[in-house]
Amino acid sequence: MLEDHVDWQVCGEANNGVEAVKKNRLLAPQLIVMDLSMPYMTGIEAAQAILKECPKVPILLLTLYLSHHLSEKARDLGIRATLSKTDMQHLVCEIEAVLSGEKLPEGDNR
Repeated sequence: MLEDHVDWQVCGEANNGVEAVKKNRLLAPQLIVMDLSMPYMTGIEAAQAILKECPKVPILLLTLYLSHHLSEKARDLGIRATLSKTDMQHLVCEIEAVLSGEKLPEGDNR
């Protein structure tokens, strides 16, 4: 789905949180789509490590079980947006919003 977007290029993929942190250093992506559930280091932990090194990189967190509490925690850490995996039809719109600097309204738990 992401590779089909004319203006985007997927520069890398990571199988776990540790690899995500390493790939961020190597690839310097313009956006990270991070899964919450990853081995070795959760998406939240990986995002924290990435944002310590690169505080301006936008991160969109994907999770199967999205809650208001998780969205708030993610926002407090600097993660720009959260999206439920059950709402993947909104992924492109969410990415466009994050890349344009738009923030989701408080309490938006898509």
